[in-house]
Amino acid sequence: MDRRHFLKTSAKVLTAFPLINTVAGSIPNVLARSVDVSNEGLDLIIITAYPNEALELAQGLIQKHFSKHSRVQFTEFEMAGEHISEIALLRNKRLINYKYQNDALSLELRRMAQKLDIPAKVKNPICLKFTKGYKLHQARQAQIFRQNILIEEVDLYQPDKMIEINGVKGPMIINVNNGKIHVVEASCQHKTCLQTGNINRTDQSVVCIPNQVSIALS
Repeated sequence: MDRRHFLKTSAKVLTAFPLINTVAGSIPNVLARSVDVSNEGLDLIIITAYPNEALELAQGLIQKHFSKHSRVQFTEFEMAGEHISEIALLRNKRLINYKYQNDALSLELRRMAQKLDIPAKVKNPICLKFTKGYKLHQARQAQIFRQNILIEEVDLYQPDKMIEINGVKGPMIINVNNGKIHVVEASCQHKTCLQTGNINRTDQSVVCIPNQVSIALS
């Protein structure tokens, strides 16, 4: 499936927010026919060498497992250097540990991972992000979860605060500074959470799959 064709024709995509290093021409702004907003939150991140196949698989998964009457925001960008391909999905800000769970959604995510050769080392992969169900505004607080248990809630509007937490695989250091939050150091091999950079909106999140840590904003 051509990603530009998908964005032009899909009734699931309302807006696309291009990021730095976005592939030129592949994320036009699109107005979908459906404008109802579901209260079911979705954050789906796919890092892959096969973006066309990933987009088609993600479209089917979202339509099957999430409300059909909702906004889906889509972005894609290239990640420079070598990275480990991965899928991360948060449902209502809870990380889906699809590698070990046997519900229908987890099984489909595992099949998606197999089709996309995930995990594997990839040079200059494409990162696809899908978000829906969250009201878009500037965040005031960050909730840090480990294995879906809230371990810390942080006011974002404080100057240059460092937070160290212990993930499943080891320590992580998170920086909060004047309305923004980002991961500074992580003990995992993937380092995808570092590539996310600063986040500051309620539709954004950070996920570290190996450490089973996620950061959600509100």
